Amino acid sequence: MPSTPAIAAVPAARPAPAPPPRRGTRTAAGPGKAFPNCDAYCPPASRRLEEQGVTVISCCVDASGKLTGDPSIGQSSGSARLDEAGLKCAKSGSGRYKPITEDGKPVAGCGKFAVRFQIK
Repeated sequence: MPSTPAIAAVPAARPAPAPPPRRGTRTAAGPGKAFPNCDAYCPPASRRLEEQGVTVISCCVDASGKLTGDPSIGQSSGSARLDEAGLKCAKSGSGRYKPITEDGKPVAGCGKFAVRFQIK
């Protein structure tokens, strides 16, 4: 009788695990180079009263740096006048924001930035 070759069971190769997701480089949005000087928006009454403070502004911009909605107060300075001045400055800067970038490409997104009002 002719001999038949033995068949050996070989386990199937397991697929390689998927590589971890690539983390891209992301930069934050904020005032760009041509953004207005917010000191010019400080109310005369606040100057007379020597009010100082930092207003944190929250805003969303498109990939070209234009506001996509009204900015809002992320954190108050403690002065309604200074907060309102910060909002006016933020609104006037539409189109002059530095947009968020992902892997070097501008994208729409939201961020926060501080406006400091201080006596000089």
